[in-house]
Amino acid sequence: MTCKNCGTRVRDNAKICPNCGAMLDENEGYVLLTSDGMDYEDYYSSDKKRKKKGGTGIRWFLSILLTLAIIGGGAYYYFDNIYQKETPQPNLTFETGSGLINGDESIIYVTVKDGQNIEFIHGVKLYSYDTSKIEDGVPAVTSEYQYTKSINDTFRAIFFDIKDFELQKSNTYTFEMQFSFSGSSEVYTYTATVTFPDTIENDISDIIFDHSVEGVSTTDESNTQVAENTTKAEETTANTDDQNADFIYDSYWYTSPVTDGSDLTIYAYKFSKDGTYTATRYFKSGAKDWEVTSSSGKFEVSDYSVTVKGSAAGTEEYLIDFDGKTLEDMTARKYNSVQNAEDFFGI
Repeated sequence: MTCKNCGTRVRDNAKICPNCGAMLDENEGYVLLTSDGMDYEDYYSSDKKRKKKGGTGIRWFLSILLTLAIIGGGAYYYFDNIYQKETPQPNLTFETGSGLINGDESIIYVTVKDGQNIEFIHGVKLYSYDTSKIEDGVPAVTSEYQYTKSINDTFRAIFFDIKDFELQKSNTYTFEMQFSFSGSSEVYTYTATVTFPDTIENDISDIIFDHSVEGVSTTDESNTQVAENTTKAEETTANTDDQNADFIYDSYWYTSPVTDGSDLTIYAYKFSKDGTYTATRYFKSGAKDWEVTSSSGKFEVSDYSVTVKGSAAGTEEYLIDFDGKTLEDMTARKYNSVQNAEDFFGI
């Protein structure tokens, strides 16, 4: 006969299969023994069979739920902590050119329209290319750029000195600039090209430096005084017999900073050869923004001093140092700006 459990041929009168241990008596049914030969379950027990199937289904269902939970949790973590939607690079419009600043300093420059949201300049490199595409493996001419801001602290201009870096006239150069913007930590790269001619004659100081007090109200008295000085410009001349004093017209002259508690005050004077001056007053109280106002008046130059009349600070006399080309208690700067005022106060 043959064992119904494992198919092994056994003797006709055998009670137990010698191969798998199953009972061979048909009246007894047959029993599947466990691997250790001790415990067993009734193969034909329909009740246990149903329980076994039911338990398998529950475990299968719970396994699926657990898998879905793991996948969902991983996806949530990725999108919440790792994946970040890319922010489009802000559009900027650049203007480039060349010209003179401070009388005889030749530069090439770049300015930007709608750049009021630029918060930081992370670096600028200058390449000697005739295209705005930066070429791999070719080093920059220089990265020692200079920049200026307007009175309201917005970005104004980036420039390079032609003589300092021996830039070749009639060549085209590319500015590679990196900016970040208010409210974002992203750093974006921009390029702009400039070609400058053999001869540079145009004074572009007003483009590069903020010499204005645009948007700042002045008193009626100041406006009247400006008009009066303009009308009488031809008949009013400073006593400039000593031509060694001509250097006073080449700079903005900053007075010594005055501190009164948390209040800061400094004046910047611009002297003209017609005997008139313009004074810019920078005032700051505590953490507030700078207040910038302007006034005008007359001055006289003697052999040894400059006498300023009718200024906001009253009549002041500043001694001339002809050898050092300076004025006592005043400091010459190339341009007129909040940045200079902050430099004097170490802000």
